Amino acid sequence: LQAPQTPQLLLARSTALIEPRFEPDARAEMYGGLAHLLADMGAPRLAVEVGARRLQALADAGATPAEQARAWREQAAAQLDAREPEAAAASAGQALAQRPGDVDAELLLLRSLVARHRFTEAAPRLAALEAALPPGRASLQAAWAQSLRGRLLLAENRRDEALPLLQRAVS
Repeated sequence: LQAPQTPQLLLARSTALIEPRFEPDARAEMYGGLAHLLADMGAPRLAVEVGARRLQALADAGATPAEQARAWREQAAAQLDAREPEAAAASAGQALAQRPGDVDAELLLLRSLVARHRFTEAAPRLAALEAALPPGRASLQAAWAQSLRGRLLLAENRRDEALPLLQRAVS
């Protein structure tokens, strides 16, 4: 009978197998999969730790800006899940440095601003993002934008305006 694997044990075993045996590009791919697995297991802090290893492996492999931006976005999302909004803002900023205008990275940055109650800073960024989204087209990005707009309205005690936006965002 085999003992159940805890996220910490899975991380330790996987790292011991991955690190000495694989080239940076393969390590980056494996660490990306492991980070997703840990996040799915409800271990976002461990996913953040593995994500940092992935980012280093991508840098060592000379990954393209698009690959690095994607990894930075995923790191920011994991950091938000781990309740690390300051770190998430830095990671989203790295993604934007790799791919300026990346809507998903901008949304992650906005989420980190709202999580830190930096509503004044978030408002003009959100307005610019909303203007850049295709009008009348439902998308995950549009839903996030509506949700963030609703959060900003709630922060201004404009509940009657916020609730319909929040309901549309989750429907």
